[in-house]
Amino acid sequence: MVDQRRFKADGAITRVIEYDGLLAGPVGITPQSGWRDHLGEIGYWVGTEYWGKGIATSALQQMTDYGFAGLQLRKLYAPVLAPNVASMRVLAKCGYELEGVLKSEVKKNGRYFDIHRFARMK
Repeated sequence: MVDQRRFKADGAITRVIEYDGLLAGPVGITPQSGWRDHLGEIGYWVGTEYWGKGIATSALQQMTDYGFAGLQLRKLYAPVLAPNVASMRVLAKCGYELEGVLKSEVKKNGRYFDIHRFARMK
């Protein structure tokens, strides 16, 4: 489901999520540096027409496996906007746990949102 073509910029690795030969979205990891070089921020996006098909869960699990085995990271984390409950469920299905909530962390379209930070250890 995750296309093996890789795109890299500034250390970030992004892969295409493909479904029935069509682009469903991206999934990627941004490895951290310095004293945080054992960490990677993971993220994904799937178009609304592909919701509810298990695509995000499969793509996230594949990229998580790659982050641990291929990149030798010890911990992956994902920041999620508070209203995005579906994404929180995807992370939980893949073994990520809520580490904390950052209050009013993001301003989007003139509104402030909490960020729920999920993480998974190797």
